[in-house]
Amino acid sequence: MSQTSDDAIMTAYLTRFGALKLEERTDPQAMLEILYMAERCEAGDDLQQAQTDYDPAVWNGVDASDMKRRLIALDGFLKTLAERRLTAWGVTRPVSPGSSGPT
Repeated sequence: MSQTSDDAIMTAYLTRFGALKLEERTDPQAMLEILYMAERCEAGDDLQQAQTDYDPAVWNGVDASDMKRRLIALDGFLKTLAERRLTAWGVTRPVSPGSSGPT
C-alpha cells in the first residue's frame, strides 16, 4: 500500500474526529473506530486492511479506565497529526472560525 493511501485514510478520520468534537456530538461507535484506526496508524499497520478488518467487538472486555486513557491519547495523537498536516500544507497559523482563511 502506498503512503498516500494511509495519508488519505487518516485525513478522513482526522476530519471525522474534528467534526465530532466541533459539533459536540456523542457517537461512541465512531470514536471507537477512530481510536482503532489511530492505534493501527501508530503501529505502522496497513490502514486499508485495518479498515477492512475493523470489528467493534475488539472493544469487548476492554476496561473503562484503559479506554479512557486510550481516548485521551487519541486526542493528543490527532492534534499532533493535524499540526503536521498544517505544516506540510504550508498553513502558518490555524484558521479561526469565521475567518476567510489562512494568511
